[in-house]
Amino acid sequence: PDKVQVLPPTTGAEDFAYFTQEKPGAMIRLGCGNESKGIIHPLHSAFFDIDEDVLMIGVELFTEAVRRYLG
Repeated sequence: PDKVQVLPPTTGAEDFAYFTQEKPGAMIRLGCGNESKGIIHPLHSAFFDIDEDVLMIGVELFTEAVRRYLG
């Protein structure tokens, strides 16, 4: 919770907005950079890397979302 940022709605540069015209949905952006580890390059860079510690956070987030959805 201390690292969650709720951002205003946006379509960004994603095609996701078209999906939500047909069905309800939400987009989650899971940050994967880490300045202290030197993981600082953007997604579309040849030097892009991911802080693998973030992967478990994503798994937990989506697992909880599915659990709540299914009740």
